Amino acid sequence: MTDNPSLYDDGFLAAWETFADEMTLAFKMGASDEADRPLATEQTRYVVASMAIAKLLKAVGQDETAGKFHLLAEAMQDVVEGLPHPLFSVERPKTSGGRRPDTSAVWRTRSSLCAGLEFLMADGNVDQEIAINLVTKKYRTQFTKLLRPGANLKTSIRTWMKSFATDAVQNEVALSNYKLSISGLTAAKADFSGSAIRLAGERLIAAAAERAARLP
Repeated sequence: MTDNPSLYDDGFLAAWETFADEMTLAFKMGASDEADRPLATEQTRYVVASMAIAKLLKAVGQDETAGKFHLLAEAMQDVVEGLPHPLFSVERPKTSGGRRPDTSAVWRTRSSLCAGLEFLMADGNVDQEIAINLVTKKYRTQFTKLLRPGANLKTSIRTWMKSFATDAVQNEVALSNYKLSISGLTAAKADFSGSAIRLAGERLIAAAAERAARLP
């Protein structure tokens, strides 16, 4: 018999309900300070959210992992206070050409775009070129922000789609986001019509376009 609460244990359910409430509150706090210190306010929300994760992990007996999230919260709190912390120092990856990688926000938006295109093509009535043409015609301005300088949008989308499909994308956040969406597509094929799946794809692409438009 394990000491750790299971999914069927009342203790776990109580801990999970508390965690869900604390996470919801974490991202609503500090509204009165947002105008003066918007970045610090957002960082503070992640401090509180990290502490909530640590509390949940401790409640289910994962003390060592909980400690990692306490460390994360402490490091972020230092940043809020204007103090440097080594956890948030930049350690640039080595690249063959010395080119700086694109941000996770850019890659995650690309992942949603590519997943949305896969949804559009799922029933076989729309091929890749048609899907890409539809997207670039409607959202060219927004998705141009995802491009490297001088790159062509349609060519870049083809490359991103291939890279995500073959696990060649090195940004783990974006790749995980893509795989989660594709697993949802696999499940949807068994339960929904082609038109419903295409609509889901259109929504994914529209949301990606909205995020792309907000990129600096």
